[in-house]
Amino acid sequence: MRIPFEGVVVRNTIDLSALHSLPALTARSALFVGELSQRKGVVVLLEAMPGMQHLEGVAIVGDGQVRSAVADAVRRLRRVHYLGYLEAPLLVDAFASAGVVVAPSRQDPAPLVASEVFAAGRPLVLGPGVGNAGDLHNFSPKAVNVMATTSASELIGSVYKVLGRGHPSRPCRPPGFCAEAFLKGTEIGIPGEMSIRQTVSEPHRSRTE
Repeated sequence: MRIPFEGVVVRNTIDLSALHSLPALTARSALFVGELSQRKGVVVLLEAMPGMQHLEGVAIVGDGQVRSAVADAVRRLRRVHYLGYLEAPLLVDAFASAGVVVAPSRQDPAPLVASEVFAAGRPLVLGPGVGNAGDLHNFSPKAVNVMATTSASELIGSVYKVLGRGHPSRPCRPPGFCAEAFLKGTEIGIPGEMSIRQTVSEPHRSRTE
């Protein structure tokens, strides 16, 4: 029996095929893309910065309630760069400059950024609050690390693990990999909350999920 689901679906704001053509990653920098909130864990990233001396820098993309904390970190820490809200092609450029993408979420059913990361061929660090973290890790175990706790120390260790001492681990995309199909295959639906399948017209909605 099919159970009807009422929810809001959000699609990626960039053409995932544009990310497929990105060159191999060489940068040792981190990228955060999403809502600037406690739920998404961006504050954990800011707290971890003093311990991530192995990173060239951190770029933060998005908008939200803790934007002032991000702005303060930019003033205090030279290696933190706030890019504001971005869409293609500037968002594609941000992925091109990233060595690892971090999503240290405390609560996030299925982050849109995951499909973008796999399309771009960048390693990914996930917080323990990501609902489909297990599926994402199983898809590419060497390139996806799931934090045990939402803490600065755990994030530091996770980023260092995927970047390693040499070349970063890239997600293993099997032949015929389609990011859109992957996104559909790993989706989840939670009544009363966001789903990722139904288009909404509100501007900036997909980059604050």
